[in-house]
Amino acid sequence: MTSQERSHYSDIYDPGNNPTHVGHRWIRDEEILPDGKPVTYKRFSHYEGYGSKTQEKMDFINSINQDHPLWSPGGYGKSGNHLCCENSVEGKSLRFNESSRVRVIGDSDESEEKIDGSDRYSRTSWNFSRMLCDFVEKCSKDRRDTFFDEGCPGSQWSENKELMEDFRRMFEWILDMKKTDPGKKICLSDQTIRDYPMVHFNHALRVYNDYMDSLYVNDLGKPFKFNPEAIVFVPSVIKSPALDKRPPIKPTGYPPNKNRPRSTSVRDTMLPWNLCEESDKRILELDRKLQMLINLHGPVVCAQQI
Repeated sequence: MTSQERSHYSDIYDPGNNPTHVGHRWIRDEEILPDGKPVTYKRFSHYEGYGSKTQEKMDFINSINQDHPLWSPGGYGKSGNHLCCENSVEGKSLRFNESSRVRVIGDSDESEEKIDGSDRYSRTSWNFSRMLCDFVEKCSKDRRDTFFDEGCPGSQWSENKELMEDFRRMFEWILDMKKTDPGKKICLSDQTIRDYPMVHFNHALRVYNDYMDSLYVNDLGKPFKFNPEAIVFVPSVIKSPALDKRPPIKPTGYPPNKNRPRSTSVRDTMLPWNLCEESDKRILELDRKLQMLINLHGPVVCAQQI
């Protein structure tokens, strides 16, 4: 049979586009009695599309894999329909939105949640549910406090730092849910658990917080935690007479001579007045800095040569 002659899935069974496929029909069975008399039996049946082991069913499956937009946009038997934006212009006949509107049964408000299109083994919700189950089922009571440590059952998740950080979002979501309705059950649908015990959830949350806090360590290798009762530290100010000194008052007018008087001990030592003033300022600044260093390091012990 050529590709032009093969049956399309909509020709075999497509009740959405072919109304006759949702109808019913009379099935006629011809039979011959032992005395040679022919007889016809009629039975009422809805449209089946194909039998259990027929060529019609094989044609239907092959056509679904090749022609159906949901299962075959990326090739034979390959879905390839990923999540995309609502106004995406991708050339696909079928698209899924990135987010959906969710309303919990019994609540009147709706919330918008982002659809996680990753595989099950990479999905946070599936790993979170499995982690809570293994915390109880695959870890004894005396080892649960080290559940996330290396070599323990929880190390398969603690090795993935991004996944561990995302677990915090799941914990907070359940805590907010229980805060709004304390009687609401913790349902782990990925693991078919309808009511996860709250005592185990609180224990897992405490172990999780302790492990995440232990990742932030100081130079001594000890967990670093902020002290909520710490007060603001203000260093004490030590006043010194040197800090209160002010530069000398500059005399008004011009100096009597442009150059300083000659020294009697050293010949030809002539300094301008502006250079002398600059030197006095620097000496005073050094005196202040020296006094500050003395205040920081304690008193200076003066030794006298014997």
